[in-house]
Amino acid sequence: MCGRYTLTLSLEGLQKAFPSVKFHIEHTPRFNIAPTQMIPVVREDANGDLRAGLLKWGLIPSWS
Repeated sequence: MCGRYTLTLSLEGLQKAFPSVKFHIEHTPRFNIAPTQMIPVVREDANGDLRAGLLKWGLIPSWS
C-alpha cells in the first residue's frame, strides 16, 4: 500500500527552504496527501538546475 503524508509548509515556507527555485504553482498546506493527488515537488533538471512543479503522488506496483 502506498502511504500518505503531510506537507504543512506554505508556499512562502517552500520558497524560504529552496531560495534558488521559482515556484510558479499553486499550493496550500495539506495534512493528508493521498495517492493520485497532485503535489508540489522540487527536482533537478537535465542541466542540474532545481525546478518546482506538480507531480502525481502514488505507486505503480511491479505487477501492473
